[in-house]
Amino acid sequence: MLWRTSFHPDVRYSLRTPEIEGNYDLVIGVFSLVALAELEIWRRLAMEAEIRFCEGFWLTEAEAEQLPLLLAPSRLSAAHLGVDREAWLTVLDPVPIDGAFATSSATTIIGPCTEDAWELMLNRLKIPLPTLE
Repeated sequence: MLWRTSFHPDVRYSLRTPEIEGNYDLVIGVFSLVALAELEIWRRLAMEAEIRFCEGFWLTEAEAEQLPLLLAPSRLSAAHLGVDREAWLTVLDPVPIDGAFATSSATTIIGPCTEDAWELMLNRLKIPLPTLE
């Protein structure tokens, strides 16, 4: 039997992340294209919950050149293409480069969006949990 290693997202409070222009409740992002699958989970959940979010890509120059090949033009035009990569890496240090993250004004979660991580983020954003109908 194969066992997957368990991963618990790293939750941090009261980090002062660099400013992003715009009025967002949540910033989700990656430092590597390897983390696009993790980012997609955060993105879809944020869209479903109707959260004002910014999708950020703080990539190396080589990876930034590949981004237009991977994202639809409409999604790419709305994204924040971070030129302040080092500032974000410094604030989130230590951060796994190959993972996604989500940050609100009071909470930062580094790693995949587990059910517990999403519920924590919704709670911190004061958004009620969805109910089954």
